[in-house]
Amino acid sequence: MPAVAAVERDISGSNADDARLRQIGAFKQLMRMINDVMCGDRAFELSKAEQQKVREYHEAEMALMATMNAAGAKYNPDQYAFDKTLEGELFRLYFSESWQQEYHSNLALKAKEAAQFEVDQQKRVEEADQYWKERQQESIRQAPQAMKNQLLRLRTPLLLSIITVGLLFIITRRWRKVKFYPSSDANTPVSFKYGKHYVQIDYLQGMVSDFKKESAKRVEGTHGVVLTSKVSVEFFLHGLDGSERPISMVSMDLSARDGHVVTLAGYFHGQDFIPLAARNHTTNLDYYHQDNLEVLFLGPKLQTIGCGLTGGMIVGLAGVWFSIGDKTGLYVLWLVFWIGLGLVSGLLAPKAPDPAAIREFKKALTFQELPFRAAE
Repeated sequence: MPAVAAVERDISGSNADDARLRQIGAFKQLMRMINDVMCGDRAFELSKAEQQKVREYHEAEMALMATMNAAGAKYNPDQYAFDKTLEGELFRLYFSESWQQEYHSNLALKAKEAAQFEVDQQKRVEEADQYWKERQQESIRQAPQAMKNQLLRLRTPLLLSIITVGLLFIITRRWRKVKFYPSSDANTPVSFKYGKHYVQIDYLQGMVSDFKKESAKRVEGTHGVVLTSKVSVEFFLHGLDGSERPISMVSMDLSARDGHVVTLAGYFHGQDFIPLAARNHTTNLDYYHQDNLEVLFLGPKLQTIGCGLTGGMIVGLAGVWFSIGDKTGLYVLWLVFWIGLGLVSGLLAPKAPDPAAIREFKKALTFQELPFRAAE
């Protein structure tokens, strides 16, 4: 291989910058001859002399580029890196005929190897495509059987889940159902049962006087954020028997005027009357005390437990369905984990109002069958 000084002396150009560019291209071509062609598969195992020669060419290339950069020249360092004219000039100046024959022989061999690699690579790609097409077709053919096996694997946990949810529904149904019973007392025409509790509905009817209604708000902070908002109602209720009863209610948005006829439906807790609903017979409008209804119709603890168990079963069965693993023990552990988590969630969750029971109560409660009316 030629020395750096020989290349810088022998390779010229149309001007100084062009000469430097052609010398840079010459060093690039000489390094490529060593690395890519003449050394073949041992390009990463060059001898010390070869490594020294490559390092010399690279340092000379960097020095030429530094000179051009210092002069502010604009150039493309790869302008002559693959130039055939320059390559022929290098062959003529520095390499014998036998060396050139070996070079071109190695170059042709590498081109043949590269072409064969492309053919082999294309063949591997086609084989991979064919393999995955066959796998896909096999999966499509086996899908019905796989679905059947999955259903068979789910048979036992699914059956247990259906039985458990069914039992919970049957048990909690007796709480969800509001049962009304007629009463022989005309002044208390109805009672009802919700869960284990019997409640007797009492009615207070009369004419309104001194009606007052206020909206009480509790505000906290400087930005006027309302934390609570309560409506309070106060009035006197005059019955047909001449009795006069003071009425005070909070969170029941009853609207009335003095002289209106009003019926209150509720129950007595000791000496206190707990209002549940009211009707203004003058305006023919009904009102409900939602807070008292939600307290009265709190669902049983079994409902929250049932909801937790049902949610755990659904998540557990979904995990089994989407194939967590192939071992039965893993399915069982997964399902038991989620059912246990649902049970704990149900036990820790507070009782919630039963909206179905509240709707049933509102639908069944009637004011039209009262045996007496206030004088209008």
